[in-house]
Amino acid sequence: MISNTGSLAGKVIFITGASRGIGKAIALKAAKDGAKIVVAAKTSTPHPKLPGTIFTAAEERTQQTEMKRYDLMNNINTRGTFLVSKTAIPHLLNSKNPHILNISPPLNMNPRWFRDNVAYTIAKYGMSMCALGMAEEFKGKIAKHLRVLRKDPFLLSPPPVYLAHCRASLLLPSRSRQTNEQQTGHPLLPCPPPPPGHPLMPDFYLDEYDEWQAKMAQKLITPERGTAAGDTPPSSDGQVDAIFNQIRNILNEDIIQKTGATYVFEIKGKEQGTWYVDLKTPPGVVEAGPGPGSPDVTFTMDTGDFVKMFAGKMKPTTAFMMGKLKIKGDTQKALKLEKVMNNVRSAKMITFQFSSSLALRQRTEDGWKLMNKGLQLRNLSTTSQAPSEMNSAPSVEDSPSPCSPGRDSVTVVIGSQWGDEGKGKLVDILSGEVDVVCRCQGGNNAGHTVQAEGVTHDFHLLPSGVVRQGCMSVIGNGVVLNVHSLFEEIETAEKRGCTGIRDRLIVSDRAHLTFGLHMMADGYQENDEKLGTTRKGIGPSYSNKAARLGLRVTDLVNEGNWKSFEEKFRRLAEYWMRVCPGLDYDVENELVLLSSYASLLRPMVEDTVVYLNNCLRQRKRILIEGANATMLDLDFGTYPYVTSSNCSVGGVCTGLGIPPCVIKDVIGVMKAYTTRVGAGPFPTECKDDVGDRLQRIGGEVGTTTGRRRRCGWLDLVVVRYASMINGFTAMNLTKLDVLDDFDEVKIGKSYSLNGQPVEGFPSNLNDLARVQVEYITLKGWKKSIRGVTSFDDLPQAAKDYILKIEELLGVQVKWIGTGKDRRNIVVKP
Repeated sequence: MISNTGSLAGKVIFITGASRGIGKAIALKAAKDGAKIVVAAKTSTPHPKLPGTIFTAAEERTQQTEMKRYDLMNNINTRGTFLVSKTAIPHLLNSKNPHILNISPPLNMNPRWFRDNVAYTIAKYGMSMCALGMAEEFKGKIAKHLRVLRKDPFLLSPPPVYLAHCRASLLLPSRSRQTNEQQTGHPLLPCPPPPPGHPLMPDFYLDEYDEWQAKMAQKLITPERGTAAGDTPPSSDGQVDAIFNQIRNILNEDIIQKTGATYVFEIKGKEQGTWYVDLKTPPGVVEAGPGPGSPDVTFTMDTGDFVKMFAGKMKPTTAFMMGKLKIKGDTQKALKLEKVMNNVRSAKMITFQFSSSLALRQRTEDGWKLMNKGLQLRNLSTTSQAPSEMNSAPSVEDSPSPCSPGRDSVTVVIGSQWGDEGKGKLVDILSGEVDVVCRCQGGNNAGHTVQAEGVTHDFHLLPSGVVRQGCMSVIGNGVVLNVHSLFEEIETAEKRGCTGIRDRLIVSDRAHLTFGLHMMADGYQENDEKLGTTRKGIGPSYSNKAARLGLRVTDLVNEGNWKSFEEKFRRLAEYWMRVCPGLDYDVENELVLLSSYASLLRPMVEDTVVYLNNCLRQRKRILIEGANATMLDLDFGTYPYVTSSNCSVGGVCTGLGIPPCVIKDVIGVMKAYTTRVGAGPFPTECKDDVGDRLQRIGGEVGTTTGRRRRCGWLDLVVVRYASMINGFTAMNLTKLDVLDDFDEVKIGKSYSLNGQPVEGFPSNLNDLARVQVEYITLKGWKKSIRGVTSFDDLPQAAKDYILKIEELLGVQVKWIGTGKDRRNIVVKP
């Protein structure tokens, strides 16, 4: 996946030719990066008076080219390029970051390029001359880019979505690049490596083409890696009939709607015959014979090459270039053939007689592709919106399993106490090194504070990584989402300088929703039970989920599903009004609000299981931000004084849909002392001056509730138990500077009950309330460490405190917080 950076925020980009290919992909990419986009796009449909299209006009030779078509090509290419540039230049001269990006071929004067397409080549070369001339005329004033491409980006280059990244990067202000471009009119392309397995093919207009063509021919006859040189190609006996049967079997409304074309296949050689495929008129037709009327496209091919192509052993582009595939008709519709072939292969309906090892690999790959295709189609039908080209994760690599060696690219950050440990700061720091940051559970009852560049951000639903422009953020299926709270949080963050959040945030279609109704029910129940909840509706939301009464994001954003959503919501409201008599709740008002939020949320919704698993197969680095903490876990915490979700490492897998094998590091976060909000046992709580000092110096007030936190000495029994559950590979010790002024500091080492040592952490709260804590007392350092960034610069007493924690816990303390800002941290060697 090419990530969205937000780097074009505030820029206005006018794009011509944005109906397809590179132009469309650049528009999508730039929009995702924050630019305001204006597009002018031509249509590829026939004109009512001018026969044919721009594509068929380009293919005609001199005698077949009518002057109307000649004018059409030159008006679009040469005149259009000059006119748009001329109109834009006065505005560009007043711009802080002026660019003109022109995509056209090099001026190769070899006559063979003119021979077959004289009129079209004149039009395209006119674009190139315009670009070169204006680059020289406005040198030093406007960055003028000329990008060499051959005429049809669909046939010979990497995918448009990939090329868009390279082109969009040219539009960024860069002094070193602009100097070169303003002098020569040719860019230095800062492109990443091409997609794995996708061959780069040269321009039609480059003389090296003949040499490349010879190499490709040699490559086609060279045995595939892993196949013995003497192996014979797969038999084609009966395969042509089988292939068309499989095309018939996969026909559905979605394929017909996306294809919209009729094809005739003229198969030569061993299984000679003619086949007609109608992918335009529902329910579709696949039959032997030429079919009725004239097809949009006619393909002519040898039997063996046809079988290879549908087996995925030969790309249509390669077959076309080598003369093995002949195409007659609408080129644009011919390009859709590859999508049909992908559907056939994904359905795993074609069997070829390869060697056993190749057959096994093919079956494995097809199985994963089928799963991905099925989930993607399900997502499209659920959200009523196709995922953006730029937001969709990369396709599956050669090895289909996310648990293949080297794919343990997930880091998890989990609180090891009762929450408020300072996880957000570490996540903010680590997010600078990852591609995706995720929330996997909880709701807006969590509170993560991040200080970055002097600005304080309080996040409740948004992953803390949103402050990083290079990161995607994911809210997983395990989260209960309060839509109103989400957009309030986004707006607040945007006002504080976080740009491009809406383009970098992906919300799971399977996440359950929290409503104002749940919040009122939470408050109603809290008045009776006094569990110390945040009254954010989290408990009622999860209880509805478990009882199968809940409503999910997919229910809200599906445009054709509002009536069903409204009915379910009214039933849910009736349920809570029965459970909580006297509940004063305005159902109609909330429905109006939800309707308005649905359109805002819809562009962010995606199947995050597919998204994340595809990222894993591409070795993307993923960071998981745990909410709440282990001792508030529904199963392992001090029940019932807990939250309503699994805050331990198990909640990561169930809350995001990723396998355990991909988790490489689990980082536990603990304060240098212990705090707790709300009710529940707290063995090391200090109800004296020590507790008051910790609360005052540490600023211990809940981010979500505003309540004062109860404070006490560090309880390593709690942290050790959390480490047993989560398997911590490293620890982050936060707020060590809060202990600067204490003459001595204590660590709770172990518990005893009735004179007997306690192993583990008591599940019975009566026992937990009666345990005696054994402390280790260490000398305080009585010196400010605020802002220290080196372990060597810490006072010896502070080092001793850290080393004692490592000794008792058996896990390395790698990060030590020495202040609020992200820069106030020690990375211990």
